[in-house]
Amino acid sequence: MDYLSSPGLKYLVVQMLPYKVLLKINRDSATPLYLQIANRLVDLIREGLIKPGTPLPSSREMAAMLQIHRKTVVAAYEELNTQDWIESRQRQGVRVAPNLPDIKPRSFKAFEKSAGYAQPASFRFNILQAGALQQPSANQHRLIINDGFPDARISPIRKLVQSYSDLFAQQSVQRKIMYGDTMGAQKLRIALSLFLADSRGLNIT
Repeated sequence: MDYLSSPGLKYLVVQMLPYKVLLKINRDSATPLYLQIANRLVDLIREGLIKPGTPLPSSREMAAMLQIHRKTVVAAYEELNTQDWIESRQRQGVRVAPNLPDIKPRSFKAFEKSAGYAQPASFRFNILQAGALQQPSANQHRLIINDGFPDARISPIRKLVQSYSDLFAQQSVQRKIMYGDTMGAQKLRIALSLFLADSRGLNIT
């Protein structure tokens, strides 16, 4: 029997953890409060103090314990939900995801032995001699490739839109973005005609 299957036990487990002590908030930090809460919860999950499937307090309860605004907790939960650390279900509250989103490094050894084509090439490749600038083998390192996309939520979208709007409102810019001669730039056409006349003997203008 799952010890979290009973509603009473779920409530007991939620209240047992001293979140007020575990979730330290630094109000003088440049990191927003919701990110501090989200990052600390991730650390607690990784450390094993909060197990997968463990229910978390509601946003109102967590806000009351931490003495912060409820919207701050909602933003922290949304951040964790976006990263798949927690899941929210209707009438069941918020709980830690059963399958944690930790990305484990993959080995590249299996790919090094396989050729890109089924048959070898019909010609020889030039083999570079090992020199002083030879790079170390990739097998000596552990590569974890993730977080390769910028966070669009922190982009100053409104300022960019206003800047573009002000820029395109200028008449000098409007003239530059209009289409010119469909035949191309006149200086380029003159240079091409002279080049073809000298190199090909074509009598063109």
